[in-house]
Amino acid sequence: MDFSSTCHRMVSASSNDVKPIDGKKPTEDFIYFALYLIIQEIYNVQKEHSNKFGDIVLCLDSSKNGYWRSDVYKNYKNSRKKGREESELNWKEIYSHINNLIQMITEYLPWKVIAYPRAEADDIILVLARTKNVFEKIMIHSPDKDMIQAQRFTDNVFQYSALTKKWLKPENKHDNMEHWLAEHVCLGDVADEVPRVVDFTEFSENFIHFLKENHVDTYYHEVHNFKLWEDKETKINLLTTFDKHKVNKKGEILEKDIYKDIRFGPSSLADIHDGTWELKQRKAVLEKKKAELKEQGLKITEINKEIKSLLIKDETPEKRFNDWLDSHPLYRDHYERNFTLVMEEGIPTDIWNGIILEYNNAKNDFCQKEYFDFLRENNLEKLKLTTTFATKVKGPLTAADFDW
Repeated sequence: MDFSSTCHRMVSASSNDVKPIDGKKPTEDFIYFALYLIIQEIYNVQKEHSNKFGDIVLCLDSSKNGYWRSDVYKNYKNSRKKGREESELNWKEIYSHINNLIQMITEYLPWKVIAYPRAEADDIILVLARTKNVFEKIMIHSPDKDMIQAQRFTDNVFQYSALTKKWLKPENKHDNMEHWLAEHVCLGDVADEVPRVVDFTEFSENFIHFLKENHVDTYYHEVHNFKLWEDKETKINLLTTFDKHKVNKKGEILEKDIYKDIRFGPSSLADIHDGTWELKQRKAVLEKKKAELKEQGLKITEINKEIKSLLIKDETPEKRFNDWLDSHPLYRDHYERNFTLVMEEGIPTDIWNGIILEYNNAKNDFCQKEYFDFLRENNLEKLKLTTTFATKVKGPLTAADFDW
């Protein structure tokens, strides 16, 4: 269970009707209801799914020393902190209450709570799903479509989204896991600020014009060459002084117009896999040659025949995809970066092994008195009425003793 996802959903629900004071919503006005909703959600999931999937494991992010993915891509989740600072909610106070809840659950309730330094809940979910599915059925309780990859190579892993109230599967034109994975890696993840493979690969016309005005060698008008330019001071100065910005439909000023916005989505990848993209490229080359012949007053009969006779090559989708990755100097590097960021194969070995050890060593004892003390101290005593095990037992139990 992705604990962070549950927390943010319940904090949002509990604070909806709270009015801001001086730009911030008072935490005390909604936090106890949020805590109630969080615990209740965990109980409900346990009660509904434990017969088939066993006991819950709560998976947490551990960002104290940053995430390991930030070492791979420095802009990973870069704006999250800024978003929290600008929020109407005081996240520092909210996290303080949630951390107390986490400590209580870890110490006194019969659910394993797993966090590992520099890892995210996603990492923990993927590691445990991969290593445990050979022994039992696994349910991933998360709306994050990144987790769909855990269903590869097994029929024992399932995923449920509490947001959509649906079981998640690969969603693309062919319902094909391999094609879905290609989309997942190539199209990036806006929420985590993982760019698409094609992003930041072509300069805009405005920026190229600016480079020409500043007498920059045409060799550096290509992004990959510009990146290799050793004169870092001049590069930084150019990027700083360039002052043209993109504007959205509302007229709002966006980021600098340095990079071209390239249209690229699921249909683009479908074209690559079925050979349409490669056919278009070959046709474009011939059309350019045809235009040159016309300009020179030469016959174009033969080249017209060649254009009409073009056919999709008899190649596998994998070969076509790899040819596309090699069609630009940056595509394959960007693909490998994204693959590391979003796929379980990218999780560092030390973190993978650490998560397994953390799981093996995690407590799952139930301590009734301490649990009731927490409910009383946080104005949550009514919750006792809804906790099946708490109203039945008189002493400490382990998760194996529960009968829902």
